Amino acid sequence: MACPPPKGMLPFSTDWFITWLPNVHASLFYNVFRSLRKEQQCERMQAFVTAYRLYSEQVSIDQVEPVLGLTRAWTLVRFFESDLLQLSACTQCSGHFVAHAHSPDHDYVCGICMPPSRAGKTRKRREREAAQLAPVAIDLPAARCAS
Repeated sequence: MACPPPKGMLPFSTDWFITWLPNVHASLFYNVFRSLRKEQQCERMQAFVTAYRLYSEQVSIDQVEPVLGLTRAWTLVRFFESDLLQLSACTQCSGHFVAHAHSPDHDYVCGICMPPSRAGKTRKRREREAAQLAPVAIDLPAARCAS
């Protein structure tokens, strides 16, 4: 299930793709799509379907929730085609990440190399971790005091 945009953000704004977690997922998908188009010479729709299938398989293997829904992935492709987004190379890891078009990227650092302080601390994740810890009870021997 795709996550909704943050409060006050339009559902299909380019800004959604720039926020931390959506950026990682969008960048993964778009790099696969771009590779299929350029290196494999796939037609646009075949590349889109294949890239989304590969993205879905990867998040499933990693056991994480997919952030990028099919409609949002299509919107991402259209934003690139409309020259509203670009790929910027991270100066630390050399990965290519989704960024606003025409923004300076000579000193760009991605969200993986420099995650925001609250990165990965979603409510769902906290609830899942709490649920995993809840059934674990540690049986400690009774403490003995010296008399």
